[in-house]
Amino acid sequence: MPRKSRGPYLAWKAKRGCWYVHINELGGRRELSAGTADLHEAEAFLGQILAERRHAARTGPPERREVRIADVLADYLEDCGNEQSQPATVAGRVLKMLDFWGERFVNEITPAKVKEYAKASGVKDGTLRRELGILRAALNHAVKHERLKDAPFIQLPDAPPGRERWLTRNEAARLLWHAREAKSDTRPYLTLYIRLALYTGARPGALLQLRWPQVLFDQGEHGVIDFNPPGRARTSKGRARIPMNAKIRAMMLRAKAKHGSDLGPVLNRAGKALKDLGGSLDSALQRAEIEDVTPHTLRHTAGTWLAQKGVPLWQVGGWLGHSDARTTALYAHHHPDHMNEARAAMSRR
Repeated sequence: MPRKSRGPYLAWKAKRGCWYVHINELGGRRELSAGTADLHEAEAFLGQILAERRHAARTGPPERREVRIADVLADYLEDCGNEQSQPATVAGRVLKMLDFWGERFVNEITPAKVKEYAKASGVKDGTLRRELGILRAALNHAVKHERLKDAPFIQLPDAPPGRERWLTRNEAARLLWHAREAKSDTRPYLTLYIRLALYTGARPGALLQLRWPQVLFDQGEHGVIDFNPPGRARTSKGRARIPMNAKIRAMMLRAKAKHGSDLGPVLNRAGKALKDLGGSLDSALQRAEIEDVTPHTLRHTAGTWLAQKGVPLWQVGGWLGHSDARTTALYAHHHPDHMNEARAAMSRR
């Protein structure tokens, strides 16, 4: 029985004062000069040859043990980062994960290692769920594009219960009043953001990415705001087309006149697009003495007000861009007819 080939190996050629790589093949043996007398440099050259031979012999995408998690996350950000509702937030979470996962390979993603990361990160379950969700999406993206053979399963923490916080009409009025006390370069976009958020119920990312070509003044009675940008595919994070009323139309016309551009961002500071609100909303909330409110609370407030006015839940879902009726059902208990039929049925003899 023939002996198994030992594969490429280094050999010192004293006469030539150089390291050589010996490669045994079917046609005999080949020698490649490493071009150096330094052993460490020669070993690096040998490693490069071994990597090239493994790549040439492989059929299909690389195995988990060959792919670094940092590369998976970087590819995902490059390919999909701009498609996220809040690109800056996603990028920040990726940078945070790299501190723990960056130098590891995909095969090291195990339930035990995920628990270790959860403990090390020190964040609440809701934030941990979002971070691991990005990692899982990045792995699936790598598999889809044949950069990874298969992805390990990552168990996400249970989703926290939905936030019940919403603004009363009085709180909303106070917030708008104190938003006018913001700095001169902040006041225009902050008040416009709050009004649009309370009226449309759009997600924070959709509001920050809104451009003037999406504000269609010539459609419908008073115009339409299409929160889905041209060319963007409709996703599960639905972006609705909202008809404007006369008050919102007038507000948008004033904002456009001040902006002076037909193409730029609706919410801007000196013509430049906003990546986030910074601390401007938090400062206005503090001045108004309103607690436990985030930008998403304004969206939840819009849905709550619609339900309280007796708007059918399917229309509430359409206004907010929901793709799942279970999400819209969160507003059912605010509806004036909530449980009326059930109460009547239980009252019948």
